[in-house]
Amino acid sequence: MSRFFTLIFSILLFLTAPAWAVTYYTPQEVLALFYPKAVIQMETKTLTSEQLTRAKTALGRGGISKTWSIHVAKIGNQVQGYVLIDNVPGRERPITYAVNIAPDGKVRAIEVLVYRENYGAQIKNQAFRKQFVGRKMSDTLTLGQDIQNISGATISARSITVGVKRALAVWQQFYGSPQ
Repeated sequence: MSRFFTLIFSILLFLTAPAWAVTYYTPQEVLALFYPKAVIQMETKTLTSEQLTRAKTALGRGGISKTWSIHVAKIGNQVQGYVLIDNVPGRERPITYAVNIAPDGKVRAIEVLVYRENYGAQIKNQAFRKQFVGRKMSDTLTLGQDIQNISGATISARSITVGVKRALAVWQQFYGSPQ
């Protein structure tokens, strides 16, 4: 009988355990991965009220911070690209991700830095992440349309999709040609 209660207790403990976190990259590691030969400087930028309104309009929703830390990769005086590191909501806890944006405003890559949920880590898979490569602000970036959803990771996939679009909207206000 004691084994039965131990088994039941173990199962209940497993089912009620808090979410865990997996750190795939630190910010420094992801910057080195994206730009191993570049000098990277962090710029802190604040959106004006006008820029914030344009970014929200472009995104089609709110949820855009006014202040951003943007990593600018340079070799000499030549900008190689930009990296925005941000958090999006998971089901219960935030997902930390990085978007690598080329000087022409196209996504070069995205990486998940920290995943804190029990389910949905499939967004870390290359097949999902590579769907964003080459995308730009004028693309729709809609989950289930031009970005394929992942069964069992819908919340994470939707959040990352919105997050990439948000990073592009912010980049456009600071470095692109605002529309």
